[in-house]
Amino acid sequence: MNLQNLNNIKEKEIKYKLADNWLPKLKELIDEKLRLYSIEFPVKTLDGIKYADLLFEIDKNDSPFKNNMLVLELKKELIGTGVVDQVSRYTHFIKLQLHRKNKVTSIIAGPYFSDWELKKCKDNNILALQYDLKGNMRFLNV
Repeated sequence: MNLQNLNNIKEKEIKYKLADNWLPKLKELIDEKLRLYSIEFPVKTLDGIKYADLLFEIDKNDSPFKNNMLVLELKKELIGTGVVDQVSRYTHFIKLQLHRKNKVTSIIAGPYFSDWELKKCKDNNILALQYDLKGNMRFLNV
C-alpha cells in the first residue's frame, strides 16, 4: 500500500474524504450497506462531551434502532497507544446514548499501526483499518 506523507493534510480533510470519496471502498470492505450517520458525533461521557470522528449505520432494517453501527476513529499519524481505549469508550457511550440494542463495532483508521496497538485491537475486537491518501484501504486484523 502506498503510504505517502500525511504532514500536508489536516485530519479533518481526511475525515471528509473517507465520508465522501472513499465511502464506496469502505462499503466494499465491510460488505454492507453503510449510511453516514455523523461526522464528529458528540458523545456524552461521564466527564463531558467528546467527539467520535465518524459514525455509520448499517442500513438493513426499517427501524434504525435495529441497525448495527460503526464508530470510526481516524488518525493521520502512527497509531501508538491509547486509541483502543478512546474508541472503546466512544462505542460504549454511543450505544447507550442512541439506545442501540444491536452491535456497535469499533474501527481505528490510520496509515501505520504499532505492533502493540494491533495486538490491543485484536484483543478487544476492534478493526484496524489502514489507509493512504489515494483512498486505498485494508483491514489489518481480519
